[in-house]
Amino acid sequence: MRFESSLIHGRLVYRYKRVIADVELDSGKVVSAYCPNATDMKETNKSGIEIWLSRVINKNRKLRYIWELAFVNGAVVGVNAGKAVGLAMEAIDNNVIKELIGYKRVLSSVSCNISTYLDLLLQADDSPPCYVGIHHLHEKQKENAVFPTSVIIGNRKKLDELQSVAKEGNRAVLLYIIQRSDCMGVKIAGDTDPLYLLKLKEIMSNGVEVLCYGCNADTKGISLNEPLKLIV
Repeated sequence: MRFESSLIHGRLVYRYKRVIADVELDSGKVVSAYCPNATDMKETNKSGIEIWLSRVINKNRKLRYIWELAFVNGAVVGVNAGKAVGLAMEAIDNNVIKELIGYKRVLSSVSCNISTYLDLLLQADDSPPCYVGIHHLHEKQKENAVFPTSVIIGNRKKLDELQSVAKEGNRAVLLYIIQRSDCMGVKIAGDTDPLYLLKLKEIMSNGVEVLCYGCNADTKGISLNEPLKLIV
């Protein structure tokens, strides 16, 4: 997934209200940018770090910039959680995710049985439908990406939804997308959300598949690369 135009370099001044960040551009001008990430962003939420913004084309938007990347501990990290579904769809189209090869149709934002939705529905003529729930990761502890970094009820609901469709005889897949290339695996943080960890173990025992994929990220674009191990 390539960025539509050249990104704008700057340094983080301060992130507030979770969704707004003040950024000092290389010109010295300070602008406010939309932060498309609802997590605590402990690793990337540090004043003075290098970050990159995209420019918003829609003139009706109040915030004219979007925070896309950060440079932390020697790695370029994608912080835009809204890109995760698009990254997955592109990877499926290009046969990058070997476990999901062979599906002819890919639909997004699919309503299911519970009061939420799943990110993707994959369809083929000769196999049951495959429902995919996606989690975006960008935080790292030691050598592994870590998830979750805070308690978000929607994360748990996604696991419940996957278990529900799996019990109906469909294929169900939980896909962790790690928007950085310097991680060895994905560590599930049971100390942060013990109930999420319990639910994850439960759905895995009930037939839900779990896939973890890292990404190459730079100022030109982001794309999935290699599978990573899951650590529970």
